[in-house]
Amino acid sequence: MSLIKLFSRRVLCLHLGSDSFAAVLRQGKLFDVASSHFQAVDNPEQAWQVVLAELQSWLRHAPAGFQGLPLRISLASRWCQMQSLPWSDAMLTPASAARFLQNQFVAAYGEAARDWVISSDDAPYGEPRMACAIERDLHDSLLGL
Repeated sequence: MSLIKLFSRRVLCLHLGSDSFAAVLRQGKLFDVASSHFQAVDNPEQAWQVVLAELQSWLRHAPAGFQGLPLRISLASRWCQMQSLPWSDAMLTPASAARFLQNQFVAAYGEAARDWVISSDDAPYGEPRMACAIERDLHDSLLGL
């Protein structure tokens, strides 16, 4: 990719919190502060569905400059479980890595983690991995934005 494309690419960056969401345009490595948007959401139970519904409504009515852009989304830690996992030879193949990651999250968070979407970084051989898991329904809903 050329440097011109890298620095001219516009991306809509979103953050979903338990009682709000925020949006800002990024062009290359620079944020357009004038484009920033923050919206509080009445969400006493802190359900991701409520915040996501408000975000979807906002996106439908967002300024034209925000529509159709690639999205970069960060989530509140409440909805995104993280673990630093020790190295395992199970990480050498995709199938065994998926089982290993799932078993690690089940051990920490219980049977609910069996249906979570889990991914990890690509740390060097023998080094610990940082892994992240979110509910499958949340994952699928974010993909639908």
